[in-house]
Amino acid sequence: MRPLSKAPLITQVLSEEHTASFAYLWMEDLAVTAMPVARDGEVVGVALAEDAKRPDAGTVGEIMKPLGEPVSSAEDIREAAAEFTRSGRSYAPVEKSGRIFGIVTPQQLIEELSSSWDPLTSLPWSDRLRDWGADTLGSGTEITILFFDLDDFGIYNKKHGHIVGDRVLKAFVEKIEEHVDPETDVFVRYGGDEFVIGSTRTFQQAEDLLYKLQELEVSLPDLDEQVGFSVGMSGGKRTKERLSVHFAATLDNLINLASQDCLKRKKA
Repeated sequence: MRPLSKAPLITQVLSEEHTASFAYLWMEDLAVTAMPVARDGEVVGVALAEDAKRPDAGTVGEIMKPLGEPVSSAEDIREAAAEFTRSGRSYAPVEKSGRIFGIVTPQQLIEELSSSWDPLTSLPWSDRLRDWGADTLGSGTEITILFFDLDDFGIYNKKHGHIVGDRVLKAFVEKIEEHVDPETDVFVRYGGDEFVIGSTRTFQQAEDLLYKLQELEVSLPDLDEQVGFSVGMSGGKRTKERLSVHFAATLDNLINLASQDCLKRKKA
């Protein structure tokens, strides 16, 4: 099962005072067909691109659609996609702890279902990071990579067995996810006991995150032994845009540099 909370939900919000033309341009820039509309910090409706682009459209408040029945962030993505097919809905608000924090459209679900993900941790694999990285760099936005590697995990696995090892991986992911912001970060399982966060935070913000994550402790309640991890970082400093053919190579280079930094920190 992969819950909706793992999907790339639309969390950027419009206000009712925004013009419809502004909303349409923003949706085009985000490559989405709908956006939430907020009032006093609460999501109260949805603006659709097809309405916003009408020549006679005025403000977002004038074209706003009702929210409709929300879906839980814990609902399985496949179940949500099936419900969209049955109902013909073009969007649905996503609820968590009694609060609407974004919307999801069939477009987001199709993209999510087309990418591969790890059934153990419910994280996407590296193909999601690569798609996100290429799109983000292509928009002219800098990214920073945090690369995680669990220390001596192979030895730990042999000592305690793979079932315990799997529990440790899940515990690690849960710890890290508490500090991941879906608006700026993409968290993936890179392979084995390696994980990566791609982020659009500023370099200083990403460095602050690194120091905070380094202090986390990963353990299981029935085991005294803790599992350490190392984290390295790269990126966030360049200012020149690149040709699109270089985006994939740039991302690979950032991941490689973060991996090398992680190894240096591990040895230190």
